[in-house]
Amino acid sequence: MGELYLTPGVSVEPAKGWDLRGGIQLPVTSAKEFDGNIIVILTKGF
Repeated sequence: MGELYLTPGVSVEPAKGWDLRGGIQLPVTSAKEFDGNIIVILTKGF
């Protein structure tokens, strides 16, 4: 069976058309060990 994660975080617009997002990925299902990740994503709208 797969695992399910929630990723609460923040999103900022450092420049027009750009979006910088960051968050901590937390497991929701019963994982055998804690497997949290820090995620940073930079996107460009067009």
